[in-house]
Amino acid sequence: MIAKNLFNIKNDRDDYVINLGELPLLIDQIPYPCVIIDSKSKIVLAINYLFTEMTSYGNQELIGGEISSIFKQFPLEKVVEGKTYKDLIKVKRKPELAVFFELHHISKKKNLAIIKISESVSGGKKQTNINKKIIDGLLRINKMLLSGTKKYFFQAVLDEFCEIFNCSKSYLYLLNNQHSLLENFNKDNQIFSKTLPTIELERIKNIDYWNSGKRVLTEIHRIGRREGYSSVITIPIGDKTLGLLIIVSENDLIFTQFQEELKSFTDWINYFVNYLNMIDKKQQENKRLLKNDLAYSKFFEQSNDCLVIINNQLKIMRINKHFLKVMKYSSYELIGQNILDIIQNDKVKDLLEKEQKSLVEVIYPVSIHDRDGISIPMKMKIIESMWEKEKSNLIILSDVSFEIEAKQKIGKMENQAALGEVIADFAHEVRNPINNISTGLQLMRMKIGNEDSNLQVIDRMQSDCIRMNDLMESILSFSRQNISNFKPFDCCDLLEKINRRFQNKYQTRKIMSHFVCISKDNVVIGDIKSIDQVFTNIINNAIDAMTDKGGELSIKIDKKMNSSDFLEIKISDTGPGIPEEIKEKMFEPFISGKEKGTGLGLAITKKIIDSHGGKIKVESYTSGTIFNITLKLAAKEKK
Repeated sequence: MIAKNLFNIKNDRDDYVINLGELPLLIDQIPYPCVIIDSKSKIVLAINYLFTEMTSYGNQELIGGEISSIFKQFPLEKVVEGKTYKDLIKVKRKPELAVFFELHHISKKKNLAIIKISESVSGGKKQTNINKKIIDGLLRINKMLLSGTKKYFFQAVLDEFCEIFNCSKSYLYLLNNQHSLLENFNKDNQIFSKTLPTIELERIKNIDYWNSGKRVLTEIHRIGRREGYSSVITIPIGDKTLGLLIIVSENDLIFTQFQEELKSFTDWINYFVNYLNMIDKKQQENKRLLKNDLAYSKFFEQSNDCLVIINNQLKIMRINKHFLKVMKYSSYELIGQNILDIIQNDKVKDLLEKEQKSLVEVIYPVSIHDRDGISIPMKMKIIESMWEKEKSNLIILSDVSFEIEAKQKIGKMENQAALGEVIADFAHEVRNPINNISTGLQLMRMKIGNEDSNLQVIDRMQSDCIRMNDLMESILSFSRQNISNFKPFDCCDLLEKINRRFQNKYQTRKIMSHFVCISKDNVVIGDIKSIDQVFTNIINNAIDAMTDKGGELSIKIDKKMNSSDFLEIKISDTGPGIPEEIKEKMFEPFISGKEKGTGLGLAITKKIIDSHGGKIKVESYTSGTIFNITLKLAAKEKK
């Protein structure tokens, strides 16, 4: 009971007496690895046997030493009591171990604290939890986005940042209509000022992280220091920056622990903000049209929405050009016709025939069919108006394909994450028995003579095991997320080494190779092993495509035409080209033109190039194939 209550002792119960000599006996009763320390001097006072099993260090090696000798990354003075942190701890004669830890005080008067430690599993619960929080948060924000109300959307964004990243407070500044000031979204906020100068937008182009002790460079930093915050994270909002989102926290480790997750979540918020901004522009345009009672045909005709005016008998009185374009009709075919003959939808019919209607009626979503019968998802507004001094209804049809696509992408992200886990588990389970079979076959081959009739059968089975293992490796490579640290490297040097590596194979297959590097600046940022895999795979495919009669393989490196920010690599061969039936699907998993191919090579290649922010295209003819890869130059990436 004493061990279980160590974390529940209140701060005012410092009369609790613990003899230092009894600490080892007490701590060994706790059912997880832990360490008791002097919270003032940071000296280790006791460790339990579970911690010894985890690290292989004994009492004599750690007790009396500083806690910093165990933990690698986080200084203890910055740790907030009761919060969970991720770190690496040293293990005797083994690699460092990733763990989660919490600190709780046993007695603040006696400076006694206990550190609870739990082992972190790759892709473990904490990472899963924050990814799930991000997905759930995006779904909730997306609902607010579909409501079309800016106030609720931005409030949802602020709330979700606090919920997901466990920060103290969040604030939002938006550029005013005159573009002269940044105005505080929360008018009741008394900590940050009501406005900020627009120079803050020039100072903060990317996610900006400031913590206590760092140099103050912006007005936001100054406020953070004045209020005593441990950390302040400032995030630009929108492609053409519309404002700044500010996250403040008492814990200055948020940015270190969740930097990638924060960037990913911010990218999605910017995606939503840009869409909301586009919707806002459409709404403003519609309001101007309604305010002038559609008196000016110019506004009516130039609307990006489909606009129709109908009278009380539901006859079409006027249509804009966009409606005619989307619905594929001409004006003379529709004027005077009943709108229900054109828009054949039960929801629309019931609403238009209803005697008592609101000033503005909305149907969302509604499926409208054009002249060819193609369905278009729309948001429909019916607004009471006047047309030529008669009561009428203005119908506004807005294409919501973009909204639905955003929702589908979020769903696809969830499905792909789940599928990746299943594939990885399957590959691991299958690969282990294959390796055991392969090892057994090798031993059998060593024990039988070269003249044994079973030798060919064993060799054939061994070859199949190797092929199955390669297939499992490909599946694992495709399902794994790319978490490599990108570093600068010379792409020309890499390709030159790869080309030299293939020289023997070129000679065997009677292939003449050509290597040309025109660009002088060839440094890109990326995972050099992954890019090596990309080029090796493409060159192998090119060699396989050429018959035993030989051919030519060319590698050309130069800056991309009309875009000096990118390096362009062209790898071409004189093979028979790619069959038409697989050309359109060649980058999809399990699509292969080879008899014994796995169909994952080019799928993995495209995934790697996409993760590097590059592009891959293919031109294929009966006389050969050209692979065109573009990668962003390192100098441009830094800018």
